Amino acid sequence: MDESRGLISSWEEFEQFPWDEIRPDRSLCEFVAQDLPGGIKLTVCTTLFEHVLENLLGYEELFYLLYD
Repeated sequence: MDESRGLISSWEEFEQFPWDEIRPDRSLCEFVAQDLPGGIKLTVCTTLFEHVLENLLGYEELFYLLYD
């Protein structure tokens, strides 16, 4: 993966990004939740921040934006 530039590197690309098409897949959580005993809860951890850094911005672009 090229971490120097992601999918979004300008406001124009940010505004054109298809945000409304992002849909989480909850099927695995729903499947597991069916078999949980009463009183037991399911905790889900995510790497959303890492996804934004690597895929959408890229690390170099993120640090340039932070500096600016």
